[in-house]
Amino acid sequence: MLKTYILLFYTSTIIFKSGLCGVDKSKPNVLIILADDLGVNDVSWNNPSVPTKTLGRLASQGVILDNMYTLPICTPSRAALLTGVYPYKYGFQNGFGQQAPEGLPVQLPLLSEQLQANGYNNSVLGKWHVGFCSEHYLPTNRGFNTFSGLYVGDAVKTLKARLRSRGLPKNKVKQILKKKQKSNLYSTSSYVNEAVEIIKENQNQSFFMYLSLFTKVYPTEDNKNSKKSYTELRYEKIEEMDKEVKKIVSTLRKTGQYKNTVIIFLSDNPAIIKDKNEEFNFPLRGFKGTLYEGGTKIPGFVHSPILDHSVKGQRYTGLMHMVDVYSTVLQLTNTKIPGHVDGLSHWFHINGKEGAARKSMVYNIDDGFLPTVLKATDKTKKFQIVIRNEKYKLIWGQVNVILRSSRDKEDFGLNFNQEVLELYNLEEDPQETTNLAGQLPDILKKLKQEGLEYYIDLQPGLFRGLPSNFEHLDPLLPHGGATGWCRAVENTTCKELSVEQFRENPGVDLVNTYFGTLDLDKPINCKTTFVQDI
Repeated sequence: MLKTYILLFYTSTIIFKSGLCGVDKSKPNVLIILADDLGVNDVSWNNPSVPTKTLGRLASQGVILDNMYTLPICTPSRAALLTGVYPYKYGFQNGFGQQAPEGLPVQLPLLSEQLQANGYNNSVLGKWHVGFCSEHYLPTNRGFNTFSGLYVGDAVKTLKARLRSRGLPKNKVKQILKKKQKSNLYSTSSYVNEAVEIIKENQNQSFFMYLSLFTKVYPTEDNKNSKKSYTELRYEKIEEMDKEVKKIVSTLRKTGQYKNTVIIFLSDNPAIIKDKNEEFNFPLRGFKGTLYEGGTKIPGFVHSPILDHSVKGQRYTGLMHMVDVYSTVLQLTNTKIPGHVDGLSHWFHINGKEGAARKSMVYNIDDGFLPTVLKATDKTKKFQIVIRNEKYKLIWGQVNVILRSSRDKEDFGLNFNQEVLELYNLEEDPQETTNLAGQLPDILKKLKQEGLEYYIDLQPGLFRGLPSNFEHLDPLLPHGGATGWCRAVENTTCKELSVEQFRENPGVDLVNTYFGTLDLDKPINCKTTFVQDI
């Protein structure tokens, strides 16, 4: 077991120094490295026993993001990064299954599209996981010049089900799985090798690279038969990533691009915990899939020669959310930030400006909306409003991600399927051990009202059709699946109706009318427009 070190969350400050100095920074290169399921205790700048020598050096020579948050599961967190908008506003708050015909609404301009319009050459390598059923959802149609990777994550699991559906014998299935797994579906080194070549080819043009790595332990036959512990397998993947990142930095130095490159390292969400003794998110409460700190707080850093010398080696304690990556990258690349985004730019604050860009944020807003036909019989409340304002955090409703498996985690002391009301002072109690809801009624009332104001913008979780069959999810196909079997969503708009309006309006679409379980007397009607195929 790795020796545990307590994280220091609120101890460092950034020295102010205005302005940027050094090389031409009008269009710096941007490299975002997104790890898979990495907890705050999985990195050497928080836990020196972790094998992240290269990443640790980059972090120590850059600015560590000590207060960085994301969504508790994969798809919403990646959506937040790419859109700069809280996922609950477009139905992405709880993600969607691999076989669901969904994707990022086309009307939302992605970070890659904004940078491409500013002359950047963009590439994404590794895990996409935000929709592929329509060609309009594909990376190369959303501002990326090149894509190499998988549309979804658990390709081996999908392949196994796909092969079994063909009626193949078990020994034949195992042979095919082993052969496919050797083709580096999840290999960090294969994606890094491609990244190195792309960097070499783009020496005369600013580039944006989104390196989305498969660093969690995916189910392969080798893992299944391994005598190593889950923890040992995890840290082998993390160490592999660390060694491969060194190749990228070395290439940037050799080509002369390093001096004008900004490297941002993050995790998509914290680590999943299979045993209560596992400390990947230590000392935080919770794990992937929950809205406690251990399910939402992630490690991260910004490293670049263009950072002011005074901030290098510092810890940035400003409250930062995954949606802020969007605006931060646009500002540092001198690209216009759209007015519709929730993301705030932290670039000047990371680089030394006093104060904080953000004082409040949304962890998640959701509701298990009931279709019209169930309104009269089902009164179960199934919602979550989890927000933060300065040092106080409100958890109201369910603490797990709705419509996903809540798992049996009684050993962790978490109540997944019942409404909770909890208030924490995160400055004094970052481990969320003392519920202040009964002691601070005024603050509780204020945060509940703020949460209800956010709730107004909530859209029902996406699901606009029947799931695909395994023909669409065959990892033997390029990128692990077929496309072109759904209509791409351009936009969805929802408006609240009074019960009287609902009853008196014969034109209301019952199929797209929902009753939120938080307030069954306020139905909402949604209208979705689809992209017209050329």
